[in-house]
Amino acid sequence: ATGLSKVDPSQADEVGKVKRFLSAHGALGKNEARKLIAQLRTQSGQSDEFLMALQRSTLLLPHIQSVFRSQNLPVGLARIPFVESSFNARAGSKKGAMGIWQFMPETAEELIHPHEEKLWNDPLRQTKSAAVLLRRQRNALPDWGSAITAYNVGHGRIRRLLEQYKAKDFEALLNGPANQALGFAGQNFYAEVLAANIVEHYKADLFGWQLTAGSEMARGGRLPKNPEQCDL
Repeated sequence: ATGLSKVDPSQADEVGKVKRFLSAHGALGKNEARKLIAQLRTQSGQSDEFLMALQRSTLLLPHIQSVFRSQNLPVGLARIPFVESSFNARAGSKKGAMGIWQFMPETAEELIHPHEEKLWNDPLRQTKSAAVLLRRQRNALPDWGSAITAYNVGHGRIRRLLEQYKAKDFEALLNGPANQALGFAGQNFYAEVLAANIVEHYKADLFGWQLTAGSEMARGGRLPKNPEQCDL
């Protein structure tokens, strides 16, 4: 989520198109559309990074989806590693998070193995443990927006904010007085996961010839006709 910046207001043509689209859908007026556009963020260099993540995910993503389906979890959750690590099993953070699911050491110790640290960033073990963790978050929180955000910023933090601001769900947190208390990551992580789902669905249209010809990535690649099929 680093490097995000506001949409350049000088891009009048693009802003105008977005404003007209928003005004034409969902009963948004010009003022509401203008406010939404002001909240948009962009990040340069992400096309190449996402393409590499798609290539890394070719073998892993079907397995992750299978694990999540077996646990009755939304398969859209399988795209979280696009945001967390770009599906890089060697990814690490300054705070010690590791692997495609960016497990902290204490989480890996609890859910993967108490002593064998070499197993902690294993993608398959992390995936099974991520399913457990996400189910735990969802059972304790009101909706998937809050559960997914808690995966990134911490369960305790989201629980405290929900109670402090008497918010019934994540939308109430995001659009209410708790917005600033969420911090930058808390405000954006859920939206980034949703965006990753959309980009992955549209991969053939967005990346075309850059995808390996004949590979699994080059097949399909369109959003479901029914938006409800995107299950987050």
